[in-house]
Amino acid sequence: HSLEIAEFAPREVKQAIVGSGSAQKEDVALMLLRMFPQLQNYAESLRNDVTDAIAIGICGMCLFN
Repeated sequence: HSLEIAEFAPREVKQAIVGSGSAQKEDVALMLLRMFPQLQNYAESLRNDVTDAIAIGICGMCLFN
């Protein structure tokens, strides 16, 4: 399907979302909750996986645009 595959280090994702590669995972989640308040509706355990996935997607958009 000619899809482009990308790989991001955790520091790259944190830099793209929070502005600091040394941010904590919780800082990334808090920033995403500010950007997408509807994420509050998800259970705590699910929210971590959801915020990780969204952060990686946003990182990809930032680096490829």
